[in-house]
Amino acid sequence: MNKKTNGIIAILGIILLGGIGLSGRTTESAPGPRNIPTPLPGLENAADPTLADLPPSSPVHRERTGVHGRILDAAGLAVAGATVMAFQASRSMGRCCMSAPTTPLAKTDFEGRFRFPGIHPGVELVAFKTAGQLVSRVVETSGPHLLSFPGGKSITGIVQDGEGNLLSNVKVRAFVRPVRGAALRMGHPLETVSDATGSYSINPVAPGTSVLLEVSLSGYRPVRATVLVEMSAPVASPLLIMKRGARLAGSIVSSDGSPLSGVLLTARQRDGILVQVSSSDDGRFEIRGIGEGEIQLTAQLSGFTNATVSVPGAGAPVEIRLLRARSIEGKIYSARTGLFAVAVQGNSRHRTPVQSDGSFFFSNISGRNVRILIESKDRNILVSRRVDLDDSLAALSISLP
Repeated sequence: MNKKTNGIIAILGIILLGGIGLSGRTTESAPGPRNIPTPLPGLENAADPTLADLPPSSPVHRERTGVHGRILDAAGLAVAGATVMAFQASRSMGRCCMSAPTTPLAKTDFEGRFRFPGIHPGVELVAFKTAGQLVSRVVETSGPHLLSFPGGKSITGIVQDGEGNLLSNVKVRAFVRPVRGAALRMGHPLETVSDATGSYSINPVAPGTSVLLEVSLSGYRPVRATVLVEMSAPVASPLLIMKRGARLAGSIVSSDGSPLSGVLLTARQRDGILVQVSSSDDGRFEIRGIGEGEIQLTAQLSGFTNATVSVPGAGAPVEIRLLRARSIEGKIYSARTGLFAVAVQGNSRHRTPVQSDGSFFFSNISGRNVRILIESKDRNILVSRRVDLDDSLAALSISLP
């Protein structure tokens, strides 16, 4: 076959292939119906949200039906005067997110009934009457709900010193709090003392609580321990070991050197434990069971200003001087609203709002010389006056410029 014939065959092949490609494109441009599955089962034709004849959508909120119920004791009798609180609760009951200033609180009536109107279900109800009564339940419906206090348990243990000697007459205090509400304190602490065998028992204590035990004995360092009280587990019996502490002594006098009796002294130590004593008739005091390290000592007596001193540790005697509390009564002429009176003594400032009639009052002022400032709300000083409290000052009069 010659070259001319081969060329003709090649041209015919190209024309034939082009016709096939054109035919394929023409067929694809007119597709038939396609079955595309909708993302939501059962929804065949989704509505067009842009259609003008559809009403506008609005969010739907659950109606606030409130939560109510009744509380019974372990014997099935109504509990009146119980405290009931409603916390936002997680479904896992891991913890409750509490906000004390906004947490709804109710008291049960004489039939043990309580009600929280106007709140959504889905809260945790925490109810307690005493340290031996506590119940907690997650609420998913409005009620009525029946809550029953379970029976309390006992915490028993032994107190001894570092050498293993059993200690009697040790004061034991138990602060009871719900496990998921550590900021709540269920009434006054439970108290007891250890017997001749060093044993103590605290009861009844409600299940579901965390109990802070604090033991104290003169001459020994106070000791703290935490015990969990659970419904389905036995209560631990803690062994509390007390160590002897140091002694801190001193005296309390007034500004003229006269001894002051009945002064309440509080020693705060680094571990947070407080020890309190009162001064004797001759103004002397003695605090036993002091640990190592810095101690903050605060003295309080009615008619005198409080005094706080830092002591590096138990050792040399400490003398605390209390100053008599004085008061200042004053009045501003050409009174204006939004003013404040400030009493300045050294590094201390006492600020009080001026009343609508221009009067102001300070109490618990110590010392002799005081500077009185009249300030605006944004703390601009309008007037400054030096006052000698030893002068016979019936009332202070200040004129504004």
